[in-house]
Amino acid sequence: MPQIRIQREGTRKAPESNATKPLSPPPCFNFALCANRASVEKRGRSVCRRCAANIAGREYPLRSPSKRCIYRSVIEAVEALDMYEPRRSTGDRNKIGQNIARHPRRNSSPRLV
Repeated sequence: MPQIRIQREGTRKAPESNATKPLSPPPCFNFALCANRASVEKRGRSVCRRCAANIAGREYPLRSPSKRCIYRSVIEAVEALDMYEPRRSTGDRNKIGQNIARHPRRNSSPRLV
């Protein structure tokens, strides 16, 4: 009787063809109008040469696509992109609410004449 080998899902290896296959460039940013693949970056967009001619700015070589994230965590991404805003204290929120309450026109609905 032949023996049957059972592999667990966690131990499966990816096929060699997929592992060595290079990633293709992304589609052009204007994919709804253009069916070409991107070849350059211009103004932060990956576009083909034809679409790049219509966009003002400097052309940069297309970055190679990667499967892993650029940043290790959300916090690193927020800090790198300067998206962090310090929270307001509750005192600031109360002052804003008091200023709005002092102006009744802002709180009332428009009157129909």
